[in-house]
Amino acid sequence: MHDQPRRSRLTLDTKKKLLLTLILLGLLLTVVGSTLATFTATTTNPANVFSNATVTMTNVAGTVISGTNCSTPTSNGTCATLFGAANAGSLMPGGADVANTVTITYTGTVTPTSDFRLYSANYTSKLGSSPASCTAANPGSALDLQVSVGTLLPVVIYPTSGVGYGTIDGFATTYTSSANGLQLRGGTNGVGAAGVWATSDNSIFNIKVHLDGTAATNPYQGCQSQVDVVWFASQ
Repeated sequence: MHDQPRRSRLTLDTKKKLLLTLILLGLLLTVVGSTLATFTATTTNPANVFSNATVTMTNVAGTVISGTNCSTPTSNGTCATLFGAANAGSLMPGGADVANTVTITYTGTVTPTSDFRLYSANYTSKLGSSPASCTAANPGSALDLQVSVGTLLPVVIYPTSGVGYGTIDGFATTYTSSANGLQLRGGTNGVGAAGVWATSDNSIFNIKVHLDGTAATNPYQGCQSQVDVVWFASQ
């Protein structure tokens, strides 16, 4: 008869202990979850941007024979053709110069450059399209060439003697890559140091060609030669 009250007391004691445990756990979580006041300091260096440098130029022909000027800065542009049927399609021995100009402006953010050169590529002294009347072995050797820089008092840079004319064949077989190209002076119209071009440096290059009056004999009739002119800048 005394078992029932004892079980009730035990159950009541257990409930009290459980309730006390929950209260203590709640207090503990409250203490753990609370933030104590502290002194702090924070500094930030925001929005760090990293931009790579550029080596670019524009290339604008005085007269566009075909193609398009590279008026927008480019690092690998195919620009206007300087000579073709419209101005060099009927060269005569000893005839007047056929001329065109190229304005090169350095626009890169690498400033100054460490190297700046002019060289040839894809040179063919005698094109396969030359007619049967062309029996000369090396027609490019009879094409006289002069390259100068500037307008009022142009300075001849090819031939490197600074006077007269070389030949297209001589230029194209001597200056064949960026490694051995004709080095160009920076500044405005080549008044600076060789190979050293700062951003916005520009030069007007005058290119003159004629058919030699002595070397171009009958075997040169109708001959066609071709070459690419390449301007190269390096950081």
